[in-house]
Amino acid sequence: MINHRFPELADSGGRKTYAALFLALMLGFLGYWLLNQYVFPLFDPIFIWAREISAAAGGLTLVAIALVAAWRPSLFKGLPVISGIQSIVLAGALLMVCGFYFDSIALLLAGAWLSTVASGLVSVVTGISCTKMGLRGTGICVAAAYLVAYALRWAFIALPPGVGLCVYIVAPVIALALVTPHARSLLAYIFAAEAPAQAAVTRPASFIPFSNQVFVCLVLFRFVYGYMLTFGEIGRVPLLAGFTVVPLVALLLVMVLEKGALNPDRLFPAAVLCIVAGFLALSADGRNSSLIVNTLLSSGVGLFEVLLLSLFVILSSKNRANALVIFSWVYALNSLATLVGANFGRFTNRYYEVDSVVTSFLGAAVVLVFVAYILIVLKDFSFKRTVEGVENIEPAAAASAPDSARQIEGGCEALGSRFDLTAREREVFYLLARGRNSKVIQEELHISYNTAKAHVRHIYTKLGVHTQQELIDLVEHPGA
Repeated sequence: MINHRFPELADSGGRKTYAALFLALMLGFLGYWLLNQYVFPLFDPIFIWAREISAAAGGLTLVAIALVAAWRPSLFKGLPVISGIQSIVLAGALLMVCGFYFDSIALLLAGAWLSTVASGLVSVVTGISCTKMGLRGTGICVAAAYLVAYALRWAFIALPPGVGLCVYIVAPVIALALVTPHARSLLAYIFAAEAPAQAAVTRPASFIPFSNQVFVCLVLFRFVYGYMLTFGEIGRVPLLAGFTVVPLVALLLVMVLEKGALNPDRLFPAAVLCIVAGFLALSADGRNSSLIVNTLLSSGVGLFEVLLLSLFVILSSKNRANALVIFSWVYALNSLATLVGANFGRFTNRYYEVDSVVTSFLGAAVVLVFVAYILIVLKDFSFKRTVEGVENIEPAAAASAPDSARQIEGGCEALGSRFDLTAREREVFYLLARGRNSKVIQEELHISYNTAKAHVRHIYTKLGVHTQQELIDLVEHPGA
């Protein structure tokens, strides 16, 4: 049965890969909850803003990593990345323990920052490793990992708090050990490949811009998640909503029983309905319905978490050279948007102590903005079309026949006149037709990155192509 549904798992090595990635994903989901449940509450007696500062610093660090990975991934080449992450995990845990023991704000902040960065990097490496999974297997693996991680929360609630602390410390170490065999070759490829920012100039159809609505939705839902964490919290510890497992179980059953891959356009409305219902419950009954509100909101966020992580794995599998950029950016946005949402939630909590009408009004305002965004901005947006529109990246191959240079030159000259290319555009066109990348174009023509990008965009638009390979095919077969 397993092999029939998952042909990519026909051998034991495939099954072991899925098992390792499932466990790593589950530990990542669980670790984030353990952080809010057991670690962050210990910060408050020492320094009330420690969790906010560490989350912001960790998110900004991941932004910096994303920028370096986009422009200069070769800087990571030769560095002991995996062992470096392990060292950051251990250093962060040690500094946090010392901060608690010596009641030191400086040690606590340093440890919290390193732990946040380490957890983010482990999640990034896990996401990159998941690009080895098939489309169908990705959705099921992510959904199952999220469900199991959520169910395990109840087990930890029944155990002494020290157990949760210990698991939080060791979870990233175990997760990193599980994904390392799959991540090493992928990371080596990323560090040796052309910089994604440069590759995006000549192969834009293989990259998804960060202005895309997929990333906007990520920020919006993570804001809602942070907001949700504050409902009914006691001592800044989130309320655990047990019935959230019901929609997650239903989702997993549907995905297992269906033959096709995850359809994000079917899952997204279910997530939105849960979110809206949660906010309506809040507006109708204020804080007296914290458990209901939390259950509905966490259900919506959970469904969307499965949807979005699956999408980013699939997108990265189409362009693995850009995977480090995508996942670093994703987990940076996760941290920062959740931080903003949680502080907005605590801001409304302060008003509730004075006037519950104000709290209901703020909740209604949030749901109004949320629904307006869905109905107006996302009216014609499709997650499925977005993923399908990203092309698998392949090195452009120019003609290899002995007379290929003359053929390319003649083809470029004819097409340049036909499509009214400028003199400079014809120079760029000729280099593109020979399979040259953005960096070579900039160096040979002594132009800037932005100038090269503009010329390539104009050439693609005039010729009606989307990739460098399509351009090369057009030059080789102008009459096709």
